[in-house]
Amino acid sequence: MIDETFIKSLRREWLEKPVKVVKLKGGITNELYLVEDEEGRKYKVRIPGKKTELFIDREAEIKNLKALEATEITPKLYEHKEDTQISIIEFISGKVAKKEDFKDPKVRWKAVNAIKLIHNSNVQLCNIFNIFREVERYNSLLKPYGKAILSDYPVDEMVKTVKNIEVEARKDEPIKLAPCHNDLLPENFIFVNDKVYIIDWEYAGMNDPCFDIADFIAELDNLTSDEEEHIKQLYFGDGKAREKRRVDLYKLPSRLWWGLWAVMQYHVSELDFDFNSYARFQFNECLKHFEMLKEKYPEVTSKNLF
Repeated sequence: MIDETFIKSLRREWLEKPVKVVKLKGGITNELYLVEDEEGRKYKVRIPGKKTELFIDREAEIKNLKALEATEITPKLYEHKEDTQISIIEFISGKVAKKEDFKDPKVRWKAVNAIKLIHNSNVQLCNIFNIFREVERYNSLLKPYGKAILSDYPVDEMVKTVKNIEVEARKDEPIKLAPCHNDLLPENFIFVNDKVYIIDWEYAGMNDPCFDIADFIAELDNLTSDEEEHIKQLYFGDGKAREKRRVDLYKLPSRLWWGLWAVMQYHVSELDFDFNSYARFQFNECLKHFEMLKEKYPEVTSKNLF
């Protein structure tokens, strides 16, 4: 049982001087706490959720956070306890983005510039993130848990389509890898005046930057096609047809990965979150993206999912 006394015990100065501890809502992977000291300094304490080691390489994450600090777009890592995997991170006080915010072209411009800053930073992360291997890994992890939720969707056919997408994407090789976040949901953007911070780098790794853009767009399921194209234009400019095509191709693997992730969390997590509904939402998004692929890139949709 996590209580205020335990949180205070994590740092000597929190025991010696008064601090305020508040449990934060909204975490779907970890338990999160805000600690504020007498001087107004704020810290986020992150306690890993049950069996998150199945999803996250904490050693790689910590190395990557340290490497990314030079970009000044990520929170500072104050302390990481290897025995418990508890991290104490800078708490960024600002406006946490919601997907509705990205209907504003100025907000899209700020977010895309922040993503480009990371991609162009020349920071070398310690691991490679490959969405195709991740889909395979999560699909394999789920086998002992049966077909709960999965049986309601053509997941096997989705996995086959993802394999076709990999074949198509690899036609563009060699693809230059860049430091990528790989989890660009709206709430991971925090706006402080004119500055943008990107938080929660647990899935970061060297990757095709087109995947980050695809994941970012796919998370914003409320965008019109013109707004999606605006994001691509902001990032790529004119031309870059192959890169823009890969953005389209990566959307389905992104949603399938998060759908499988949610099913796994449904089985193992103790957090108060409706992973069942979240998984179903992601699988429904997969079906939507499949229809887009069928229309624009029929070569990757070998079989109708319906």
